[in-house]
Amino acid sequence: MNISKPPGALSLGKKIAVLGVTALMALSTASPAMADEPVPNSGNLTEVALGTTTSVTEYDPNCVEQVKDIAQKQGIADPNLDICEFTITTTVSAGKTPTLADIWSDEGLSATAKSQLAQSVLAGNRIVTRNWIQQVNGVAYLQTHRGRAYADGNRAWSTNSYRGVSGYHACNTDYIVGGAINMQYCGGWFTGNKLVQQHQFTVSAYFEGFPVTVSRAMTTHIGVGGRVWKTWRYL
Repeated sequence: MNISKPPGALSLGKKIAVLGVTALMALSTASPAMADEPVPNSGNLTEVALGTTTSVTEYDPNCVEQVKDIAQKQGIADPNLDICEFTITTTVSAGKTPTLADIWSDEGLSATAKSQLAQSVLAGNRIVTRNWIQQVNGVAYLQTHRGRAYADGNRAWSTNSYRGVSGYHACNTDYIVGGAINMQYCGGWFTGNKLVQQHQFTVSAYFEGFPVTVSRAMTTHIGVGGRVWKTWRYL
């Protein structure tokens, strides 16, 4: 996992859709309460309740400005802003706390990992799993940011192995028609023991044959107690 701070950059949009988010919920079960933690001071974050999906639809202001500028130059009084509309959807699983039976029956864990996890469970350390996915759906594209993280009340982690397990973090373009998406950043960093994972990208499309380009960032923040926050911004 990239532990450095992300560079600046990004761009565009229209509606957001959710593909396969229900698969995330299949792994979830109720997880025990862990020590509460304060809302992280990392910008305008919104907490996502465990086991839920949230969606927000809006117009990218940078895109709208570019489209209106093109329309004015082309003598178009009421331009269609469809290419500027997008929806961002975030789904977070309820999480899972592995039992000894789960650990020993997990074929994906090495013998060493099973031993380390079993020792943690026997010592009373509770580890929860958080599967999450963010998707941005525009008029002709779908961009996905997803991952799996763990938390034990003292630390949150993902791609770096800890207590015998590691998660994953991925960013990808599901499809785009009549435009282009440029990946700017897909990585993460730690704020204390809390984990931040971010995806920055630039979207380019066309309005009346003229290019319109915007940049965006999707961010997921996983707290040490397993709470999850999301944020979205224009770059």
